[in-house]
Amino acid sequence: MLIQMLDLQSGKPSSSAGIRFLELLEKDEMAFDNLYCVAFQMMDAQWLAKRASYMEFSVNLT
Repeated sequence: MLIQMLDLQSGKPSSSAGIRFLELLEKDEMAFDNLYCVAFQMMDAQWLAKRASYMEFSVNLT
C-alpha cells in the first residue's frame, strides 16, 4: 500500500509524498530502517491495544 501511495512502482514518483520520500532516503541512509522500526512499533502498540490473536493479523493491518 505504501508503494502505491507514494507511486514508487514507476522509475520516478509523481506524487509529492513519493518525491519527498526518495529525497529523504537520499539524504539519510538510515531513514528507511528508522521508518520501518517506527511503523513496527506503532503496529505492535495497536495489536496489543486490540488484544488481537495471530488469527486476526490481516484484520489488524487495516
